[in-house]
Amino acid sequence: GNGPVGVVALPDGRSLYEANQTSNNVMDIDTASNTVIATLPIPFLNAQPTGLAASGDSRLIFLTLKGTDQVVVILNDPTSPAFHTIIAVLGVGTEGAPAAEPTGIAFAPVSSTVYVALPGEDAVATIDVDLAGLTFTVSGTIELVDATVMAPPTRPVGVGVGPNCNFVHITKSGAAEVAVADTINHELTSPVFVGTTPREIAFTTDGAFAYVTN
Repeated sequence: GNGPVGVVALPDGRSLYEANQTSNNVMDIDTASNTVIATLPIPFLNAQPTGLAASGDSRLIFLTLKGTDQVVVILNDPTSPAFHTIIAVLGVGTEGAPAAEPTGIAFAPVSSTVYVALPGEDAVATIDVDLAGLTFTVSGTIELVDATVMAPPTRPVGVGVGPNCNFVHITKSGAAEVAVADTINHELTSPVFVGTTPREIAFTTDGAFAYVTN
């Protein structure tokens, strides 16, 4: 598609999903044959599909829509009549505030929590997921700046959760650092200082290392 920006490989290894901002769609790509299985149009104007994450069982795909301050959930279940369709649309960001611009997104399988970077609000939204009932609740935010103190914006962009799911790591493109919060109380710990304008973050399968693009 046109304007590819996000990609996620499914835990089951069957395929990967790729987001195209200009085409306003998402593609499901078979990893064995490197062919597009399906193209899923996003039914919102100026949606700007950006970030992708998958549930641990590969059944759900979470997609950020930067242009509409939403996260949509796509069913990735070939046995279901709703395969490759949007089953939930969730608003993220504060109503009435400037655009939240959701970008990076990650799924923590232990707690079934989705984390969404909101650069427009200097925060990360949390979404609780009920895998059995297929219900989704925007449950809160992790604030990355103190609203009572004048400070430059940190612009969180990328989100990563290691295999042990103990911490969520957030790249702060405006602060040259990676914020770290525990996944139980969502309290911030000491940041990791990295290069200028960090964006994406990914962990090795054993969780020993994280890689950050600057």
